[in-house]
Amino acid sequence: MISKELKKRISELNRKDIKIFSLGETDRLKSKPLKTEIDDELSEKFLNGEVVSNESGCFLRILRNLRDLIRNSENFVMEYNFIFSKGGYGGSPDMLHSDMQKFLNIDSKKALFVDLETCGLNSSPIFLVGLMYYKDGDFIFEQLFARDYSEEKPLLNYLEDLIKSFKILVTFNGRAFDYRYLMERGFLYNIRFNPDFPHLDLLHESRRKWKEYLPDCRLQTIERMILKRRRIDDIPGDEIPDAYHEFVRTGNIVKIKSIIKHNLFDLLSMSEIILYMFTKNV
Repeated sequence: MISKELKKRISELNRKDIKIFSLGETDRLKSKPLKTEIDDELSEKFLNGEVVSNESGCFLRILRNLRDLIRNSENFVMEYNFIFSKGGYGGSPDMLHSDMQKFLNIDSKKALFVDLETCGLNSSPIFLVGLMYYKDGDFIFEQLFARDYSEEKPLLNYLEDLIKSFKILVTFNGRAFDYRYLMERGFLYNIRFNPDFPHLDLLHESRRKWKEYLPDCRLQTIERMILKRRRIDDIPGDEIPDAYHEFVRTGNIVKIKSIIKHNLFDLLSMSEIILYMFTKNV
């Protein structure tokens, strides 16, 4: 049960001092005053997004298509559809882990790839949710961005409704982190994410397939050694929380663009891992 005091503190997120709330403690950051209002027009211009409103408030939604991000998107989409088609998977389905079998047995349009960016650990706010799904012959990237801490609740309300239209979540370390984090943050706002929602966690699948070949199964290790791709000018994950806090304090959008790009790479890599698992022998 959340105490009245904690609820009161949550409602004060957007006031002068920046406060990051966890379920068990409150941390106060010594910083410049929080900017008092958000310029929707500037947000839309610099992040190429649109403001979405619901009964809880508003947030920014950024939509992109795969064909706008990579050159060989047609081949990518064709291979993705192929593994769902009859006979598309060359091996025996019985040899697959049960989560992979569930993934193959759904409509290709019903898988939702999810990746979170948060303000740190210990139940600090979620400020960016990256989503990817197949629709109308292309992959859609939908990024939900909270422009300050108060926009987390409307963002999660929107996400709760969106997830219900899919049949399986695809994450990288989502069982231990992303989805658990969503449920915990949702609990603060009385938003209930289904704990039994079908889930394909690609970290576990990667460990099953490549643990003997790789020094570790971190996402960027798999990118370098399996997908043969290296990120250029990527913001390190441990710098992301401070970059977001700086944005909330100052409105400086430069590092946020790097975080948006980082999140897109994470989503794209998850889909590439799936294709590689089904089309390559290694």
